[in-house]
Amino acid sequence: MAIHEVIDDAVIQRCANCKQDNRIAIASLTVGIQHGEHRDESLITLPVCPGCGSVEVLRRSAANEGDHPAPGTFGHLHRMLVDHLHAELVRRDQVAPGFRNVDGRANTVLARPLTAGAIERWFPHGMKLESAP
Repeated sequence: MAIHEVIDDAVIQRCANCKQDNRIAIASLTVGIQHGEHRDESLITLPVCPGCGSVEVLRRSAANEGDHPAPGTFGHLHRMLVDHLHAELVRRDQVAPGFRNVDGRANTVLARPLTAGAIERWFPHGMKLESAP
């Protein structure tokens, strides 16, 4: 599964299982997953696909992750879209309760926002992938 576009209020995702395009409200998403002692602030769980019941979990790139080995490819651009979505959710304070500061706000250290230069270079027509595999 992959996301193909991030707009102000939604994410467009194509289900790898049934190939259905799904429009997901950004307001319905949160950053971070907790299961008992396991915590991961890099994950975003997307809702169940209405077409087939599949679930996708997106992971933003790691802080120590180097440059993508194939710049401009679908994998590189998709990783950048996920990083952008993750940073936007943190900016909007849409994080799971366990990932908040003592004042109850989102811990902005969680985010890895794209630079304006990267957005201009790789997404000149908006935060979307022009073609998908």
